[in-house]
Amino acid sequence: MANDVEIINNNNKRVLEENGVPTSRKKLKGVQNSGDRNPVAILNELRNGLKYELVDTQGPAHAPLFTISVIVDSQQYTGHGRTKKIAKCKAAEQALKSFIQFPDNCKVLPTSCTNNTKLDFTSDIFESTQNNTNNTNSKDSGKNSTSKHAVMLVNELYPQAKYHCTETSDVFATFKITIEINGQTFIGTGKALKQFSWKDFSSYHYKNANGNRRQRIYFHSSTFQVKNRDLNRSNKRIAKNAAATSALSKLLYNGQDQLPSFGATIVRQSAITCEEQLRADSIGRLVTERFASLMASDAFHNRRKVLAGIVMSRNSNLEVISVTTGTKCVSGEWLSMTGANLNDMHAEIVSRRYQADKSIFEPKEGERGYRVKQDIAFHLYINTAPCGDARLFGPTDVNVVDRHPNKSSRGRLRVKIESGEGTIPVKNTAAIQTWDGVIQGERLLTMSCSDKIARWNVLGLQGALLAHFIDPIYLQTVALGSLFNELHLQRAIYGRISDTLQGLSPPYRLNRPLICSVTSTESRKTVKAPNFSVNWTVGQEAPEVIKTSTGKPETGVSRLCKQIFARKFVELCRSNLKPATDFNLEDVECYSDAKELSSEYKVAKDRLFEAFNKGGYGRWVQKPAEQDQFVLDISKEEIKAESP
Repeated sequence: MANDVEIINNNNKRVLEENGVPTSRKKLKGVQNSGDRNPVAILNELRNGLKYELVDTQGPAHAPLFTISVIVDSQQYTGHGRTKKIAKCKAAEQALKSFIQFPDNCKVLPTSCTNNTKLDFTSDIFESTQNNTNNTNSKDSGKNSTSKHAVMLVNELYPQAKYHCTETSDVFATFKITIEINGQTFIGTGKALKQFSWKDFSSYHYKNANGNRRQRIYFHSSTFQVKNRDLNRSNKRIAKNAAATSALSKLLYNGQDQLPSFGATIVRQSAITCEEQLRADSIGRLVTERFASLMASDAFHNRRKVLAGIVMSRNSNLEVISVTTGTKCVSGEWLSMTGANLNDMHAEIVSRRYQADKSIFEPKEGERGYRVKQDIAFHLYINTAPCGDARLFGPTDVNVVDRHPNKSSRGRLRVKIESGEGTIPVKNTAAIQTWDGVIQGERLLTMSCSDKIARWNVLGLQGALLAHFIDPIYLQTVALGSLFNELHLQRAIYGRISDTLQGLSPPYRLNRPLICSVTSTESRKTVKAPNFSVNWTVGQEAPEVIKTSTGKPETGVSRLCKQIFARKFVELCRSNLKPATDFNLEDVECYSDAKELSSEYKVAKDRLFEAFNKGGYGRWVQKPAEQDQFVLDISKEEIKAESP
C-alpha cells in the first residue's frame, strides 16, 4: 500500500492519512509558520467567533490577488494575498498588531495569553516566557506566574502528581482526566468526536497522472467527522487543563473572595469561593456522567444538543435527581385538552418536573404546611445558556460593561415558536393565545427558558398544585457548561425585575441563586437538534423518550404530563397530609380550578407579571385556557383509555 492515502468525504475534500490518522493535504504557503503559530489560530483564541469575508478579487484568473477582511472590536482589518489563506492570515496579523505590541521578527503570541490580555512583547514577562527562565518551584511564585499554563504549574509545584485518562465508548467520546495530588483527586472532562476504524470505509486503487499507484477511500457516514489528527489530542488537553485548574483552585486558594487565575485559564472573573467552584464542577460532571450511563446502550437517543439536570445536595452529599435533553416544543395540532401531552420539552424545563420524595420535607413550626429541610438544596445544571434573554450576547463578549447599541431592549420577554429554534420578543398585545386560533394554524408560542427560570426564582419549582402543601422551593445554584456570561445571565433570571417586583408576601421572595460556569466547558455543536426529548428522574429504572412534535412517548402518555401530575395531586390530597391552604378536593372539578385556588401562589404570579410589564419587558404569553380545563380526579383506567 502506498504511503500517501487519499480520502474523499461527502464534500469531495481530499485529506491524507499519516500514520493511520487523517490530516490535511494542503499546507499554508507564503506564511512563515514553521517555528511560529498561525496568526489566524492565535486571533481565534483571543477573539472567538470572528467572521472573515472575501472583499475583492483582482488580477487574471491564473494569478488572482485576494482581499479578505475581518472585524475585531468594531474595527475592520484587511489582508492581501495570492491565495485566500494567505490573505486571511495577513488580515489576522493586522488585527493582532492593533492591540498587541510585537517585537522585531516576532510573529506569534505566547500560549498563556487570555482573552483580556494585552501583552507588551518587550516586557520582562515575555522574555522570561520565551527563554523559559522562570523555573520557580515555590507556591507563592506559582500564584503570581500568570504567564504559565495550569498544567505547567501543576507539574512544577507538584511533580509527584499522577494523571489518569479514561474514555467512554459512546459516539461522542468523553475524555476524563484524573489528577491525584497528595491523596486528593481532581477531575476534568473534554468531549470529542469518536475516531472511526477502517471498517467504516471502503476503497479502491487507481493511478494518478504521474502513473503512481494511489488508494481512494470513501467514508460510509453522511458526514466526515474525523477532522484532523489532533482532534482527540486537543480535547484531552482541554480535560487535562480543566483538572489542573480545579486542583490549583483548591490547593492554592488563600481564602480570599476571588479565585486565582492561571495563565490561559480563568475560572471566573467575579468573586466565587473555591468550594463553590468545586461544587459547580461536581454538579456538571455528575449530570453528564449520569446521562452517559443511562444512554450507554442506546446510541441513537444518546444524541442531544442541550443537556440539563437538577442535583440535590444534603449537607456535602450530591445526588442527581433528574436528567433531561431536548430543544423543542409540541406542535399546535397536538395540544391536548386533557393534559396528555408535554408542551415544552426544552431540557431545563423538563428537568424541573421531579416527583419529590416526602423524606426531604418537614412540618412548619406553628403553621400549616411543609417546607424543605434546612440541610437540603437544589442546583440546576445546563450545558449551555438558556434560550431567551440569557443567550442574547456574542460568544466573544467579555466586557463587563454592556456596550451593545440596542442594550435598551435587553431583558424583553421572549417566546419560542412552534417548529423552530431560537426565540423572538413578545408583542405588547395578544398576550393570550386562543384554542381555535392554534387549531386553525396559528403558530403555538411558548415562553423562553430564561423567562421561565426567572419565574422559578419568584414562584419556586414546585408549581401551583404543590403550593397547597409546601413552601416555594428555590434553586441555590445555576451552573452552565458553555456560553456563560454573568452579566446577561444575572439580568435574565432575576436582575431585570429586582426594581419593579413589589407586593410579595412571605414565603415568596425574589431568589438570587449563585450563577457560575463549570471548569470543563462544552464546545459548540453545529448539528441539527434531534426530534426527541429524553427524561429521567430518580427512582425510575430507565429513561423515557418523548417525541417532541406530539409531546408523547411511542405508547401511552408521559409520566411527566399534567394528567399524571393531576392524579398524583389527588392521591396527595387524600392522604393524611394537611394542606397549608383552605383547599377541599370535593369542591374542585377542573385542573385549572385547583391551580387558581392556590391563592398565595396566584398573587405572587400576578406580581411577577406586573413587574415585567412595569419594567417595559412585555406581557407574559399564556397558553389557551382550555388545555387546563380537564377533570382533576382522573383514574389510571381513564388515562390508559385515552392513550393511543
